[in-house]
Amino acid sequence: MDLNYGEAAIPFLAWAKAAGCRDAVDGLGMLVEQAAEAFEAWHGARPDSDVVYAALRGKDALLVTATENRLTETRMEPFLIQLLTMVGYQMPELLACCAALALLWMWAQPAPGRTLALWGTGLLLGSAVLRLLASVFQAWNIHHMPEGGHESMQGLFMVISALTMLFGLVSSVGLVLLAWGAARAMRAPR
Repeated sequence: MDLNYGEAAIPFLAWAKAAGCRDAVDGLGMLVEQAAEAFEAWHGARPDSDVVYAALRGKDALLVTATENRLTETRMEPFLIQLLTMVGYQMPELLACCAALALLWMWAQPAPGRTLALWGTGLLLGSAVLRLLASVFQAWNIHHMPEGGHESMQGLFMVISALTMLFGLVSSVGLVLLAWGAARAMRAPR
């Protein structure tokens, strides 16, 4: 299930279908029902959401068909679509960590706490990169899994999940170090 709808949902839904997902659902139904609830809260009457949903789904079907044709024409692999999506989700954190490292390394005055902040930002960046690599490795294994091989891959996926949780813990430690270093730098006499 994806909470996006329209063109934004197509890469994920295409990947889900290509991966053999029986039911792939976007967020259009949730959008319509939330709008109906809001309308009722403001106006005291609930509109018929089925009619609105059907009308939007009809327009969405044209969009899905056009985009699926475009995906077929460009021959984008489902794994590539998922890879781009994963990188897109990680990109803000990666860029923020890189910018913080650059600012701390090049422009921050040597002060108490600067080293802690640098270590914290480095841990944040390292854990973000490792989480991305673990996600890519897991997705690659899912896309290249032999027919009926999901049971044999359970152990691998459990290890990847445990590593991802460990990277999240490392990220939390990095955030604490960054905050601690910033607090020490702000308390330093000038």
